[in-house]
Amino acid sequence: MWPVSDEEWERLNYPERFQDTQYLIKGITKAGAVFRPSDWSERLCSALAHYRDKPRLVSIDLARNHKMQGYSNCVMPVVVDGVKCVIVSSRLKTIESLAFEFVMNFAEDNNLVVEENYVKQQRPELEAA
Repeated sequence: MWPVSDEEWERLNYPERFQDTQYLIKGITKAGAVFRPSDWSERLCSALAHYRDKPRLVSIDLARNHKMQGYSNCVMPVVVDGVKCVIVSSRLKTIESLAFEFVMNFAEDNNLVVEENYVKQQRPELEAA
């Protein structure tokens, strides 16, 4: 079994690096108001779409025709209980820590409600692009 790869060694010795924490940023302020503009979640996720931990395979024809759309697997817009939200994965920290700080500061600056350790009870509806 030995020797192990560098990634396996790190997983064994530093498991906290590989735990994925989900943050749910709700489109509701701490005062209870609906956050505006109404497309804030799509805008935020579009700005961070290229921060991925998995490469995205796209056909050349789709890329040429600019029909390629998609969000990062680390920052995704969702609707939870009728409220527009963004799910942020802690994996974003390892990909680009400044992007993670940007998203969390966005939530703090706009007084948005943030749930740490969010666990999806059921699959939320993905936002239509």
